[in-house]
Amino acid sequence: MNWTEQFQSLKRQAPEAAERRPGATSVHALSEIPPDATPQRTFRLQVEVHRVAERQTSEGVPYYFLNVLDAEGLRFPVVCWDWQWAKFRGAAAEGKTVTLDLHIPKDGFQAFTLA
Repeated sequence: MNWTEQFQSLKRQAPEAAERRPGATSVHALSEIPPDATPQRTFRLQVEVHRVAERQTSEGVPYYFLNVLDAEGLRFPVVCWDWQWAKFRGAAAEGKTVTLDLHIPKDGFQAFTLA
């Protein structure tokens, strides 16, 4: 089972009301993100950058697509917009370990986004 199937199955088991918390919640792996989490919540996670690919939206806006591994070895995608990339340019190189503040994917999307 890949991370999207696992995460979706946990979300189906979640209660309706999601608790709102200020700031980032530290987790060690995707499996620690509560199934009732909303895309508005921020989670801090240490990951290993597996691959970085520069891409463009259909409107020509540049962004970076990071393929990362969590502490349990689960690989998942993270979108980093061009204006966010300036902070991570040297730190988010392939093979390096970084700590990211992330939002879970919104409905209809598969990639996490930087907070």
